[in-house]
Formats: sequence, structure tokens, C-alpha cells
Amino acid sequence: MNNEAILNKIYKDKYIEIAIEAYKLYIETDNYKMIEKNVDDMNIKNFCKNFEINFEDFEVKDLKLIIDNLSEKYSLSKSEIKTFLQLMSDENEYKFNIYTAIKYLSHHSQLLYKLKNNESDLLVYINDLDYDYLKSLKDKYANNEKVNKIRHEVIEHLLENKKININTLENIKDNIEKQYDKNILHSWNNFTILFPLYYYKFQFRVQNELYRISDFIKSINKINEQKLKEKIVGFFGGQNFGNDSSWLVLYPENNKSHKNSQLLAFAVENKEIKFGLDFGNNIKKERDMEKVNVDHIDFDITNKMKEKYLQVYNEFINFKQMENKYDENIIKTFIQFEFIEPIDIFFERVKKYI
Repeated sequence: MNNEAILNKIYKDKYIEIAIEAYKLYIETDNYKMIEKNVDDMNIKNFCKNFEINFEDFEVKDLKLIIDNLSEKYSLSKSEIKTFLQLMSDENEYKFNIYTAIKYLSHHSQLLYKLKNNESDLLVYINDLDYDYLKSLKDKYANNEKVNKIRHEVIEHLLENKKININTLENIKDNIEKQYDKNILHSWNNFTILFPLYYYKFQFRVQNELYRISDFIKSINKINEQKLKEKIVGFFGGQNFGNDSSWLVLYPENNKSHKNSQLLAFAVENKEIKFGLDFGNNIKKERDMEKVNVDHIDFDITNKMKEKYLQVYNEFINFKQMENKYDENIIKTFIQFEFIEPIDIFFERVKKYI
């Protein structure tokens, strides 16, 4: 890879800035002093994965370029930058990486909250998107219909160096909506229409950090003995409209859906994180979640999370899903009166839905 392409990957968004800020704090902790600082132990493959760099194309000179550039930009020694990269690439280094992941996710949550609630700020942000990124989005939305067609028109407008204001956006929406017999925008607003233009640039990193937090929870003593499924939901939200919160849940692998299960949960919403025991939407039971303001966390947040998850552990593993109760004799009697279909055949078929 050429130098510019490598550095573009590193500085793609605010992650590296947030991570460096965290690292400068981490240097002052006892945990840092206990690290074996040997760049030869760095997991290059993980590093490349974290920054969407093709591992097969990555060379020693590329690593040197990154170290030199980060050292100069952030006024840290090359030795300190090497240790920084080593920490970021270590799958088992939770104190630093979970703290950084939370700060990063909260950064996006806070910004999305602002854009969601202020259309002027949303349009300023969209107008500042860079040309190459917009060009890649244009290809993504080419030959699409309805809302995606509106997005494509907005992108074309921006690529022609024209600014989008609220009147321009409403005109684009009106012109495309007239092409359809039904109201195509009844479930949409300007934030949800424009959201992907904000998010696609960061989606990989957001998912990556949520998976990192999920891996940390699964590594906790006792929890690591359980066979669990995971559900990761980034800022697209559960309905893919776009939201200012992201979350993940872990639940027993023999449960078909998180909606009908007890959950070990983690969520980021604006300046707040929540973690602990939750329940799917189809279970009416009080949750036990701890809330922490992101501005008040330190590198001990992993210990606080461990304590909470272990506190709710017994309730999590001992919770029994409500079984569907039915009386076969009553159902058979009902079938005899209401259906011509043979009772035994219908009964076996209907049991799946009870």
C-alpha cells in the first residue's frame, strides 16, 4: 500500500485520536508499568483487521511509517507508540481497549443525538462530507428506488459542489415521492433518510468495538463457562432506520431469540452506558442494569462491569422461560367442533404456534 492509503486508514475517523487520548492517561497508571513492552509481540494481523488494512499487503516499512507519523503528530516517543500499537492489537488487553471502545461509541452516540435533534447541524455535517467518500456512496445507491433514490439524488447534488439546505432536501423528496402511488416517506424523517451518509464511514469500527466489548463480557469468570449467542446492534438500530444508541446482548444458545430470553446486556446512549441483566421484549420482568456517565469512567470500568455481571449471574443462568401452557384435551375438543381435518394431524401442526 502507498503511504497516503495507509495513513488514510489510520486517520479515517476519530478513533485514533480518542485512543491516543486514552493512552496518554493509561501511561500514568500502574497497569501500564506492568506491561511487557516488546513490539515483536504485536499482533500485526489484529492490527490490520482493526484498521481494515489488507494483511497480505502490509509490510514492515508500513509499520515504521505509522509509528513515525503517530510519534510526530501526538508528541510521543517511538517506543511509546510501539507499546500503544501493541496494546490496541492485544485481544486480551481489556482495561485499555474497553475504556477506549466506550469512549469511541459514546462519541458517535453524542454526535448522532445532536444531529438527530438539530436539522441545521445535520445538514452542516452532510455538506462537509469528503468527495471520495461521497463518490463511493453514489455507487452504492445507484439504480435504487424510493428512499435510497432520494439518498442518491442528495449525493449527486453534493458531488456537483452544491450545498444541501432544507429547501433543497424537501424538493428532492417531493420530486421522488411523486413518482410513486403510495406515500413512501410515512416512516421516515430527514435524520433517518440522511443517516447512512453519516454512518457507513464508521460502521465497521463501531461493530468492531461492540464485538470487543462482547468478547470481554464472555471472558469473565463463570460467564466463560456458558454457551452463549450474541446479538450486536450498531447505530443503524434494530429496524435499520438509524439511531443515537447502540447495544449488544448475550443469551443462552438454546434460546431461539433474544426477544424471549434473559440477557447479559450492554448499551451506549449519549453520555451514558448501561450494563447488567435485561430481558427480551416478550418477557415482562424488571431489569437490573447499572448506569454510568461516560465522563466519569476510568480504566477501572472493566472491574465495575465484571462486578455487575457476576452480581446478576445466578439470576441469569437460573431464569426459566415461561413455557406455553395448554391442555391437549381442550384443544382436541375444540378441533372436533371446528375442523374437518383429522384431529391428530392438526394438533401436531398447531402445537408449533402455541
